[in-house]
Amino acid sequence: YGDQLEFETDLPLKLQHGPMRGSIIYYRNKAPMFAYKDAMAYTSTEYLQIPRSEQTKTGYGLTLMAPFAEEAGLFFRYSKNDGNFEQYNFVEIDQQWSVGGVFTGKAWGRGQDRVGVALAVNDLSQAHQDYFNAGGKGFFVGDGVANTLKYGSERALETWYRWNLNDVNTRVGKLQNAFSVGWQHIMNPGYNQDRGPMNVYSVRWHS
Repeated sequence: YGDQLEFETDLPLKLQHGPMRGSIIYYRNKAPMFAYKDAMAYTSTEYLQIPRSEQTKTGYGLTLMAPFAEEAGLFFRYSKNDGNFEQYNFVEIDQQWSVGGVFTGKAWGRGQDRVGVALAVNDLSQAHQDYFNAGGKGFFVGDGVANTLKYGSERALETWYRWNLNDVNTRVGKLQNAFSVGWQHIMNPGYNQDRGPMNVYSVRWHS
């Protein structure tokens, strides 16, 4: 199970469209997990057989948000966990900082449109790196061969554009519609400099 404690508040700095906001979150997850240092004695082919016992994993996150308009603004976020135990319920990230923003299309006459851009930099703890370099495998990451991780921070740049389409009148009310396209550029996927870069494209329809 997991516990989360989060606190969010307005900050003294006020902008034209409202005050800056800040939040802090602390979490604790309890589950059967192995510690990376204890799993070093097992080969990668024994991933599912590595003994597990109930462990406690903790972490925190800090966020700052600056509003520029309705549904538009900047954010900065930093998060970190203890990095000692395996991860299988979340993506394998022990530390991340990210920055980004959402803006309106008002400058080109499309005030209801939105464009977003963000950069995230992910890292693993030293114990996590050592485990992969010993030939260990994680639930999401790891080649399973010793000394194959040429470590590098995993960096993901993402941008998207959302066209707000005209509402459609129906018997039960207005149906709102939007169409989006997106692009992600990922460097060192899986924390390995010998991987990537890779591009991910997306198309979305919201109704």
